[in-house]
Amino acid sequence: MGWPKNLLMVSFMLRLVILLIIFFITIPVHAVTSSDLLLNADASPAAAITPVAPIDTNTTPTDLVVLDDYNRGTPRSAIQHFLDTIRVDNYSDAIHYLDFNLVDRSIQAMPREEVAKLLKLVLDRSLWIDLPALSNDQAGFVDDGLSGNRDLVGYIPLKDQRIPFYVQRIAREDGVLIWKIAGISINYIPKLYTQYGDGPIGEILTQFIPHKSILGLQLWQWITFFGLIIAALFLAWLPTKLIVWLIKKRNFEIEQQLVDIISGPIRVLLVILLFRGGGTLLLSPSLGLVKIMSGYTLLIIAAIWSTLATLNILRDFFVNKLIANDRKAAAKLLNPLTTAVKIIFVVTAVLVWLDNLGFEASTILAGLGIGGLAVALAAQKSIENVIGGVTLYISAPIKVGNLGKFGKYVGFVEDIGMRYTKIRTLDRTLVNISNSVFVDMKIENYSERNRIRFSPELVLSHQSSPQQIEAVITDIKQLLDDHELICEIPCRVRFSGYLEHGIALNVMSYVDSTKFPVYADVSNELNLAILYVLGKHEVKLADLNLANILTAGGVKGPTL
Repeated sequence: MGWPKNLLMVSFMLRLVILLIIFFITIPVHAVTSSDLLLNADASPAAAITPVAPIDTNTTPTDLVVLDDYNRGTPRSAIQHFLDTIRVDNYSDAIHYLDFNLVDRSIQAMPREEVAKLLKLVLDRSLWIDLPALSNDQAGFVDDGLSGNRDLVGYIPLKDQRIPFYVQRIAREDGVLIWKIAGISINYIPKLYTQYGDGPIGEILTQFIPHKSILGLQLWQWITFFGLIIAALFLAWLPTKLIVWLIKKRNFEIEQQLVDIISGPIRVLLVILLFRGGGTLLLSPSLGLVKIMSGYTLLIIAAIWSTLATLNILRDFFVNKLIANDRKAAAKLLNPLTTAVKIIFVVTAVLVWLDNLGFEASTILAGLGIGGLAVALAAQKSIENVIGGVTLYISAPIKVGNLGKFGKYVGFVEDIGMRYTKIRTLDRTLVNISNSVFVDMKIENYSERNRIRFSPELVLSHQSSPQQIEAVITDIKQLLDDHELICEIPCRVRFSGYLEHGIALNVMSYVDSTKFPVYADVSNELNLAILYVLGKHEVKLADLNLANILTAGGVKGPTL
């Protein structure tokens, strides 16, 4: 039977929201370029969120300020304005920040604006630039170990190498010293573009699509982006739809839960995995996208969603199994245990996410450890009780409804909680015993008996003759043998010895029942029959208190 229209609409809206989340998270990733982020090659991604600080020309002494149409008087000013020009695709001005004097012939043969464009693509996909770390002095850094006319901006990874990206101080046509991107770094642009360029898809699409950027993302990347979303949705929908169909054909007990998890979190997880794989191969991602994707934000969210849903299914499955096996107490324990596992998993996932973003997870763990220690010390008794409750659930020495003796209390187990165990006494009072104390008690569980002992202690008068005693023993044994609820083994009646106040007979037998009302009826019947036997053979009991001569059956435990 199909879903109602309102449920279908809700499902559609949820999936649309998920797509919008992917969409809006990815846009700023591509829009963030090296001209927007303040981070060098070795800095952590978490620091990349810092906005670009404006250049403060007042930090340079006025007598050293170089008047230049392109603001190339200091390393920081030159890089800042170069990034500003390539950000708006102004490559005709961008070439004035490049030093073509000592470049290779292959570079000289290329159009200069094309070189600036390739450098923009390489920088956007390979290097974080920390502008405030660059020198704002006309002479640059003089104590950095480099030649006096060269400053280091950062390193660009190239396979197993790190290519230095320099700015160099050279003389303008009128002899004024200015800063430009060094030719030694420009020579690496073709090799760098091979690794960080548009790739085969981008090379083909850029032949037919204008070289325009929207929100930092080129048009061909937008087309590929939406194509990847559609392809990922279809490729994730196809196998999950097939699995759902197979589940419905097999009629599983938890069919609806399985359908929900596969149609929801599992499908979303597949979409994200497919999009990530395709995006890395086809989108030629910027460094911003690579850094953000290394945080696995959406992937971790989908993994948490899938795991929590799976834990719910497993919990429901085992709860049903335990209830079917009459282990309701253990089933009750699964809810808090599942919640604890969920909390541990979510905390671990968040720590992994923060660590991927560049935060020090060890510092966070240390803080959590100190806080956890303080909480543990404050809640020591409560934690002991919880552990005691878990122990009772796992070892299961008692169950709800059991009758037993617990320390000095005799009664029925009414509830086993996470902190207290409730005992309903025979006087109908309610005793709450903390679990940490209860697990160390001596527990005698009457409800776990497989049969109940019937063993009245008979003390006959000294005036009884041997013939009378023998006849009494024979008749009582016959009574026990003839009763249908008395077990065959052991079943004996013996002359056990002489006492100061009489002759002792030992009766040893078991009632084949675990129900106390049944035992009480059998005991009553047999005790009356024994009195008839004594009267028949004119044998008297010893002259003592009746409670010490003929017990209610010799039952260990309370008389109910």
